[in-house]
Amino acid sequence: GMVGSGLLDAELKMELICDGIHLCPDFLKLIFRLKSIDQLMLITDSMSGSWIGSGEVQLGGLDVIVEGGQARLKDSNALAGSVLLFNEGLRNVFEWTGLPLSELVKATSWNQARSLGWEGLGKIEAGYCADMTMLTKILVCGKHWLMERNVDCGSQCLLFQASVKSNKLGMKAWKLASNCA
Repeated sequence: GMVGSGLLDAELKMELICDGIHLCPDFLKLIFRLKSIDQLMLITDSMSGSWIGSGEVQLGGLDVIVEGGQARLKDSNALAGSVLLFNEGLRNVFEWTGLPLSELVKATSWNQARSLGWEGLGKIEAGYCADMTMLTKILVCGKHWLMERNVDCGSQCLLFQASVKSNKLGMKAWKLASNCA
């Protein structure tokens, strides 16, 4: 299919929904082994039901049932999109591939910015503009900075960036506030 053909073209960037449903974990491992991380982009294809846990929602006038991490059309049981949250996709790829976060982070923003020709975005570096998310040790959202405005999500936090390789996970911890360890 299309994903398989994406492995044959070294210049083609691939958008991947890493929920284990759209692509199984073994196939995602293969993709991350065969394709340069610079050509991979994590996406969610997430729909409005991604925040409800379980229940019923509508998508374009169609009834959708969200259950067990999947969104399926009520009438046909066909996949209706994704309920994947971005940090969950990153955590899945990290767990399934064993690649360091210092490499995987490229597929979360840098590659997307480059593919769109957006200068000054996609990196944590002087002169770049960014929204940032701090993640806990288990890659759950802790804090967000939206264009330099701090939004506290109340967890113990870790901040990762592409250039940091300070421990076996490829992350470095910062003490940022009294509620962050």
